[in-house]
This record gives sequence, C-alpha cells and structure tokens, in this order.
Amino acid sequence: MERADNTARLLDIKYYVLLPNQGRFANSAENYQWSSLLRALSSYRSFDWAYSESYSPYNIADFLILNKACPRSLRYCLLQIVRHLDRLSENHGQSSTAQRQARAILKKLDNSPAEQIISDGLHEFLVEFSLDINRLGERISDSYLFKEH
Repeated sequence: MERADNTARLLDIKYYVLLPNQGRFANSAENYQWSSLLRALSSYRSFDWAYSESYSPYNIADFLILNKACPRSLRYCLLQIVRHLDRLSENHGQSSTAQRQARAILKKLDNSPAEQIISDGLHEFLVEFSLDINRLGERISDSYLFKEH
C-alpha cells in the first residue's frame, strides 16, 4: 500500500512539473526528469525494456499505473494487496470490507486505459487513487488489526 501511494504521489508531482510540454519530449532536460523519476522508483531498466526510452506522458503513465509486471505500478501493487487480502479471508473464513474495497480499486484500474486517465486528468486520477488507498488502509485496520474484544 505504501509503495502504491508513493508511486502515485511521485508520478503526480513529476507529471505536474512537466505538464506544460505535452506530447513527446525532445528536450534532454525533460527526458532527464522522466528518467530520474523512473530511477527513483527503481523502474528505469524495466521501462527501457518495455518502451525503448520513449518518454511520453502516455508511456510513463501506462507503465507506472497499469503495467501488471512492474512492481512499482499501481496495478501490480493492488494485485498483491488483493492476493494478500484473499489469503487473509481464507484464513478467517469470511470476506472483509477491506477485501471488497481492494477489489473495487483494482477493477477501476483494470477499466481505465492510460489514454482515458490522461484525458480525464492524471492529477485528479492520482489524487483519487491516493485517497482510495488510504481509505483501504483504514478498512484493513478495521478488519484485521485493531478490533477490541
């Protein structure tokens, strides 16, 4: 959860700084900014393999939000959260609100192509995602950690 939240926040900050220059980035300073973001998220090499250094907002957003193989992507993180909550539910013999909420967030990611995320507003999407992931943390706490007996 922390990894997903950090990825969303870093992507939002960096994307906001570079937003005025939409489209492909020919400027080496802008390419350096994007590569720095990928390096900060330990995703530079895997991005290069997937997109051959094509630092477009679409490719960066697609990779860091929707790629299910990149351990820093929001989708990958949600897949792991759902997997762990499914195992907890099996062990407890019942589903939880946290499990249902995690699945709803994952479904939202699965139904949102990168083009739509960018056209609807990447900043708004990332802020909403951060709020969703923080609410999910509260549901996990309520469901598994701090119940009084």
